[in-house]
Amino acid sequence: MASPNKKYDLDVVEMISLTLFFLSLISSLLFFVFDFTQVLTLQVFLHSFLYLIPYVLNKTGYENLSSAILSYLIVVSLLALSIINKIQSLNLGQIEPINYFDVRLVILATMSVPLAIISLEKRLLLFICLIPSFLAIVFFDGIHNLFGVGFYQVGLTSNIYSVTMNLFSIMCYIFLASAFIFLKTKLQRSEQRHKDERKLLSVYLENLMIFGKSRSVYLGNIQSAYKQATSILLNLCDATCVTIWHINKNGHALEPVSCSNNVLPPPLIKKQAPEYFNKLKKQKLVICDQSTENSFFNEFEALFSASDTQSLMSLTFVLNGTSKGVITIEGDSSKIWRLEESILINAIGNILTSTHSAHSIIDKNRLLQIKNDEINAINNGLEATVKKRTIELSEKNKQLSEYAFINSHILRAPVARVHGLYNLIEQMHNNDINHELMLHFKLSIVELNDITVQIRKAIESYGDIKREYLLN
Repeated sequence: MASPNKKYDLDVVEMISLTLFFLSLISSLLFFVFDFTQVLTLQVFLHSFLYLIPYVLNKTGYENLSSAILSYLIVVSLLALSIINKIQSLNLGQIEPINYFDVRLVILATMSVPLAIISLEKRLLLFICLIPSFLAIVFFDGIHNLFGVGFYQVGLTSNIYSVTMNLFSIMCYIFLASAFIFLKTKLQRSEQRHKDERKLLSVYLENLMIFGKSRSVYLGNIQSAYKQATSILLNLCDATCVTIWHINKNGHALEPVSCSNNVLPPPLIKKQAPEYFNKLKKQKLVICDQSTENSFFNEFEALFSASDTQSLMSLTFVLNGTSKGVITIEGDSSKIWRLEESILINAIGNILTSTHSAHSIIDKNRLLQIKNDEINAINNGLEATVKKRTIELSEKNKQLSEYAFINSHILRAPVARVHGLYNLIEQMHNNDINHELMLHFKLSIVELNDITVQIRKAIESYGDIKREYLLN
């Protein structure tokens, strides 16, 4: 598959070939309509088909050959048409000095064709394709003299033509070629820089996708995610050290939690670097390329005295709610932070924020599960308690039913019989009995009867038998 630059070059070759083909056809048609000589009209018409040769070669895969033929064909065609035109004009007696200037200008313009279709990497091919236009400018008069139509040969006169015109043409050629080469160099360097940036962003994106889909992020494993993040930033940013800090609750200190060097630096207190802390509070991203240009970098110079740190990039990211963390990337004196690296560290910060969110969600789910288990355990215990209590109540109801039966039938029957016997004795021996003794006997019978009634009423009203129910 052709690269974008190569495909662009191929398209330009084909476009120029077809454009010259149609322009030549239109020119021959105009020559015919305005009664130009038939010879010139036929020459232009036949020349138009020669411009299809580079197009065909390009389509068949001969890219370099098509570029070279197109560069030579344009110059040779112009010289040939110039000579034929001057021969015809000389025969008609209509030749003018302008005829020796206009062709030179067109040949100067043809110099742009190889510079447009050939990349600067193909220096030899570019040099070969620039030769015909340069030689045509230098030997313009000599070539016309060979065919007897030189400037002086046709009767034209000028004291300064030979030196001025040739010198002017050569200087213009050199200037235009240099300008084209300079612009093409700048353009290709810009394209290469953008290509490198796209490639770098592609590498960054690939690593970010792998990191974002990792188990440490998905499961909210914060320490594992921190270790992975410091490793990615250390390798992709060409850094000397990467550290992740947590800002304490009052915002007066940075406490290290992970470091690419596996050795945590001491905490950074706000009193050591007040300006740095202020910048972190106001800006999400803080970049320092050279310590001499950033006064806050000198505030905690002792912190980096053991390394070659001369540049720093810091990013604040959200942990949970209002709490925040800071990622610091350290570089040496030659390090200049790129825009792509700031995009990378920002994306890493967002992923770490997602990791903390996942960790918080998993913790909440774990607590909910514990509470749910506790509720289930309480429900299960409650169900057992209710079942036990139901059994107890059932047994108690059975006992109460038994008590009620005993009271109503077994206990009350003798009481009723004793009461009946008392009535019979009172009627039959009314005069012979001890009335005081019988009175006490009757009171005991009434009291016993009242107790059986109270037992029945207690069972019916309270579902239980207690001493206080019977004594009231």
